[in-house]
Amino acid sequence: GSVINGGDSGETASDSTTSPTGAVAQGGGLQPATESSSTVPATSTTMPRELTGGAPVLPSGQPGSLLLKRSNDVYLLDLATGSLELFEEGAKPYVVAVIPGPAGPTVLGGFEDDFWNFVLGPPGTYWRLNQSQPEIGFDLIDAATGLVLRTAPGPWDVDGFFGLAGSTPNGDLLLYGPDGGVWRMNNLDLRLSRYGFGQLRAAQPGGEVWVRCDDAGLCAFEVVTVIGTQRFDLLNTWQMSVSPDGRWVLVRDASAPSAQGGWLILGVADGSVRDVPLSLVEEQGPSGNSIGGTWTADGRYFIGATSGGLQILDAETGDIHSLALPDGYPDFIPLIVLP
Repeated sequence: GSVINGGDSGETASDSTTSPTGAVAQGGGLQPATESSSTVPATSTTMPRELTGGAPVLPSGQPGSLLLKRSNDVYLLDLATGSLELFEEGAKPYVVAVIPGPAGPTVLGGFEDDFWNFVLGPPGTYWRLNQSQPEIGFDLIDAATGLVLRTAPGPWDVDGFFGLAGSTPNGDLLLYGPDGGVWRMNNLDLRLSRYGFGQLRAAQPGGEVWVRCDDAGLCAFEVVTVIGTQRFDLLNTWQMSVSPDGRWVLVRDASAPSAQGGWLILGVADGSVRDVPLSLVEEQGPSGNSIGGTWTADGRYFIGATSGGLQILDAETGDIHSLALPDGYPDFIPLIVLP
């Protein structure tokens, strides 16, 4: 993983140096969409204009739309009608984030390594690793303009190396610390403080998943969301996605037989564990999501990619609704559900 080097040991640290507002972001593979690219008209003649014959995509007919990536392009699927239109043409090979904003979403394209050099910041921003400085640090960047808002260049008064771990729902930066714990950098004053101990497997807007061990060495999954904290038996996985309302965690247990898929839904409120027969493709999702798919805003449905279409999981009931794409149009990866 990417690391930053600290200085002398200490419990907290701060950095008072910030880049002037308006400085242009430099380096890295991430490129925000331009204003014009977010409004590309549906001019493609090789894509189906309607997938479902006018029927809603979601079983509930929930309104809204879904951004999907296919090859280097991004498409907009109307969830109420099933119509599909080109949204942005010629993105980079990987979409590492889609950041909503007042003028519409910003699609950040990058390369494979950018998944590990980037996390979401406060609304409309993202943190990016900056290796162009004498001391490796982090930039907080406005997604719509690409301007650097704040820079935390280091070194800090903490001895050792820090690795990028994720971010909190309010956009504070989470870093793996040299002491084996996780540290938190405030997004306003850039001060570091201890955040928690354990292995942080996921830090997403809906909550966090930790691996924590007791004094006897017995380890378990600990899920922390607005619903509460719940412990589960340890699973062999890094593939997981937390629902935005904090009620569910979709995980894939890598030790399960391949014929069973290994997909599980963990219920944070009651500690339930349910098998779900999904057949999702192996694909990195955006914004720290290690599964190629996304949740609806209410946290009920997870929409994931299969080899020939989409699968829509109802987390409450376990029901799965499949949406087949026409022949010749495979490999759509869901990115984000929009209002």
